[in-house]
Amino acid sequence: MNRPQPILILLLALLALSLLAQIVPLYTDWLWFKEVGFTQVFTIRLALNGWLFIGLGAAVFAFLFGNLSLAARTAPPDVYWELEDQLGLPGRVVIEPLIRRFMPIVLALISLAAGMRATVHWEIVLAYFNATPFGSADPLFGQDLAFFVFVLPFWRLIHGWASTLVFATIVLTLAVYVLQRSLVLTTRGPRLAAGARTHLLVLGALALGLKAIGFWLDRFDLVFSPRGIVFGAAYSDIYA
Repeated sequence: MNRPQPILILLLALLALSLLAQIVPLYTDWLWFKEVGFTQVFTIRLALNGWLFIGLGAAVFAFLFGNLSLAARTAPPDVYWELEDQLGLPGRVVIEPLIRRFMPIVLALISLAAGMRATVHWEIVLAYFNATPFGSADPLFGQDLAFFVFVLPFWRLIHGWASTLVFATIVLTLAVYVLQRSLVLTTRGPRLAAGARTHLLVLGALALGLKAIGFWLDRFDLVFSPRGIVFGAAYSDIYA
């Protein structure tokens, strides 16, 4: 009979401790909401946290797993690439089984951490889905003031999550390509396999697209600009 591996036991113990750390304050919150007669508020928040944890965790795992699996399947054009590598890493025959073995575990831990982090922002998400118009528009963009209170923070949250995910994917994908010898550092400089080049270009384009979206969102900060004599957008902020 195969004995459980120590690393698996450690991961399960960490997961159990993490769940216990969440359950204890959750139970005390339930008792308080029950005492004041607002159990519906508690259940709504609990359900939203659950959806955020599952939704973002699954999205992070799927995106990372898809990209890293593609990188792991991309082989160098010939065996000479591995011979020319100047980094002195173990051969692919050693690296590939380790990637297949540990990649799902690492991605699961990253996804769990991302899902737990997402639950911290439940108020922003709840405010977005229950936004109520204020009936007054700002003079610069013509947006209802509710946009800046409920909608813009949610967009920034989504943009931040997406940017972090893409950046982490690029870093991890580069690491896999280096280990797989699809990206090698030779005496003549770095060499990159065609499939790896295309993959990294797509991820780079996605990162640039998110950067452009970030600049587009930043323009709404002009409404809160403190640089002028009065608080808000000044003439130079609008026409400079």
